[in-house]
Amino acid sequence: MSGKGIHHTSVYDDPRIDPRIKLMFRGFETPHYSKQVQYETREELIQAANRAPIYPVQQLGANAPPAPPEVKALWSKQGLDIRDVHITSQPDQNSIKMRFTRRSDLDGALPLVYYIHGGGMASGSIDDPMYKCLDRMLAKHFDVAVMMVDFRNSTTPSSTPELAPFPGGLNDCYSGLGWVHDHADELGIDPARVCVAGESGGGNLAIATALKALQEGSQERLLPKGFFALCPFIAGEWPQEATHQGALGDSHLDSVNNGLFLSLGGGNAALAYGQDALDRKDILAWPGFATPDDLRGLCRCVISVNECDPLRDEGIAFYRTALSAGVDARCRQVMGTVHGGDLMMSVVPSLAMDTLRCIADFVESDSFPSS
Repeated sequence: MSGKGIHHTSVYDDPRIDPRIKLMFRGFETPHYSKQVQYETREELIQAANRAPIYPVQQLGANAPPAPPEVKALWSKQGLDIRDVHITSQPDQNSIKMRFTRRSDLDGALPLVYYIHGGGMASGSIDDPMYKCLDRMLAKHFDVAVMMVDFRNSTTPSSTPELAPFPGGLNDCYSGLGWVHDHADELGIDPARVCVAGESGGGNLAIATALKALQEGSQERLLPKGFFALCPFIAGEWPQEATHQGALGDSHLDSVNNGLFLSLGGGNAALAYGQDALDRKDILAWPGFATPDDLRGLCRCVISVNECDPLRDEGIAFYRTALSAGVDARCRQVMGTVHGGDLMMSVVPSLAMDTLRCIADFVESDSFPSS
């Protein structure tokens, strides 16, 4: 947890960051949390978010060079079977969409990566271009199948139109994982080789899904290979002092990484997902509050963080708490990247392939990925 004194005003002038990633951020300004509107109620936040995104990420990459044909070929549909399924989630009886992808030339039962999209549990969808590319790349180049779940967001709708605060999205992710195991033969997957993965808000939900399974005694069945959380969004409120519970570290501070793509602070994140859950330090909503006692008996896991991400140290802190609880855990840090930067497939395809290879290696065997 280092890096004080080297923060720069933007991604584009920070010498730590991969030059390819910098091209995506030319002209992109991250609004600092102190300049953002802090809403009083969740209803006000939802209304504002659906008028215009709180973070103008749609501008991102406007100045980046187009991906060459050989890079676009990495996520082509050719050779893949892709289909959507709609299931009923418990306990609310709402319908959610999931997308299943596997190579058409592979026979037999494949390992499955159950992937949860990012967006701070508030926004995003498996229909976003990034996730269409991600699941195709993972299924196309590695001997695994992929199931992506379009859970209920808390602020702006996914393909599932209903909005729900915590625990709505978590219940959807947990229900979808159970459905996958109940239909393993139909899908052609090996129920003994299933892991949950996700980035950012999806990293939160991947951890929370494992914690819910641990609490309900279904962990060995539902997550036999554990979970792989990328840049997890788990602390719940920022800024915090380094001495705060969980030894949060300093990457979320303005002097280190805050404002590099993500700007953390204020109360909008907790307001969107559920202020009550934050106030009671519910670890299923914000796993950063978990203690060693909470994590004892948790399944094997990988926590993957990005060097120049304000969320970096909360992921590392969770990893260290897991280790102290006796969990079989590993942590990897992708140098030169902002939040989720190793999944920017069109700009850093080599980094994306490395990360996807690590996820595939994790679910395919009992060994941990080497990078």
